[in-house]
Amino acid sequence: MITPGEKGRTEYIYIGIVNIGHRESQITNINWKTGIIKKQYAIFTMLTNDSLSSELPIKLRDGAEARYFIPLKDDKQGLKDFANIMTLSPCPRLQSYFVKVQVSTSIGDTFETRIEKGLRKMLVEILKDRKKQ
Repeated sequence: MITPGEKGRTEYIYIGIVNIGHRESQITNINWKTGIIKKQYAIFTMLTNDSLSSELPIKLRDGAEARYFIPLKDDKQGLKDFANIMTLSPCPRLQSYFVKVQVSTSIGDTFETRIEKGLRKMLVEILKDRKKQ
């Protein structure tokens, strides 16, 4: 994303949530989920109520959308912090395939989806670097 008055560009993780149900739903939490056998969870604590992102918690009517932009610093520290909770596996690419984003609602439902390919590639590089250390 290019912002007026700033040099260069800022990269973001984008999470878009659309209520496709027939009743109002309240989004209460957004989490990372990882692991093939031993599941691990992490709550997104880097969500901020800036001018780009929706509030959290948020009520969504039928067809309404919430958008969240999580900035990635140049050093990608947020992804490195997340990678630190992931258990090392012999194959980081396979491990990254099982990373998911979860959205929790106030009635206890949880919806999840895999992260997109570009974000998986970034995680694989971080995991490979960590494995070498």
